[in-house]
Amino acid sequence: MCSELTSLALEHAQHAAPAITHLRWEDTGLTAVRRRTGTPGQRLAAELAESTAHLLADLAVTTIRQCDAYDCVIWFLPTNPRRRWCSAALCGNRMRVARHYQRRRSEKLRTPSTHCRG
Repeated sequence: MCSELTSLALEHAQHAAPAITHLRWEDTGLTAVRRRTGTPGQRLAAELAESTAHLLADLAVTTIRQCDAYDCVIWFLPTNPRRRWCSAALCGNRMRVARHYQRRRSEKLRTPSTHCRG
């Protein structure tokens, strides 16, 4: 029932702004450009619905993961089975820096101070 409702909602959004492929002859040859009718909101909803339908029909959907960064809400399709973060440069770097800071902090807490306060 839920999957049928989802399917109907995706189809409804796409029907509200159908895509038409326009063919044009140019100097380099024939080009095809897809354009949607409807309001900007309808066109956006239709594009999102179409992309969602393609994603859900793809077998890769079973590998979608949530980013391992504690404060990130992004879900991503990993290009490598060991990938943990949506972006290695952003979330990955922040998490590595935080782990390094925690390691150094715990080492300092375990090491007795050599300074005498007097």
